Amino acid sequence: MIKNSKQAAITKTKLEQLKIDFAEFQKKQGADLNPVRFKLGSKAFEGLIKDLSEQIAQYEKLTKSAVNQFAGYNVSQLATVLTQARLAKDMSQKLLAEKIGVQEQQIQRYEQDDYTKASWSRILEVYQALNLDIKLTPFEITRAQRQVGVSTQPAAGPKWPLLNPVKREAVTKVTQNLKARKKSLFQFA
Repeated sequence: MIKNSKQAAITKTKLEQLKIDFAEFQKKQGADLNPVRFKLGSKAFEGLIKDLSEQIAQYEKLTKSAVNQFAGYNVSQLATVLTQARLAKDMSQKLLAEKIGVQEQQIQRYEQDDYTKASWSRILEVYQALNLDIKLTPFEITRAQRQVGVSTQPAAGPKWPLLNPVKREAVTKVTQNLKARKKSLFQFA
């Protein structure tokens, strides 16, 4: 993901060079390589060109259009939402840093590391500085789930239903069976 204007400029330059290199590869290597290697090389170029083009398109969409809602994300995609919201609000890393009272390099590090090294209180400061609103999805906990401590499902029902909880005894039994099989694999008759 492109996270600032400098990365966008570098990516655009790299994309143009990659397109030139691909054209040269097709001219020079088409006759010299066997067909399988040529096809693999072409697919590699095409994949890289597609990936960089999509990243540039996403960056330009965020920075040049009116984006006011990020829906369909979950907490594991928090870093993506924070960075995309900053870009959509046309806020530089420097301005965000000033709003929360840190150096610009700290925001760069947070985004580079996908906010994995940021404290929860710092993440909340970033949310507030970006004027984001967090919407929580309601869920229900049944009595059985409360007693066992099983993860819950959203009230509307997930797209992929959760499996039944696995009991410790079942895991222990499977582990013992695997150990027994491992021993038998290495015994020679």
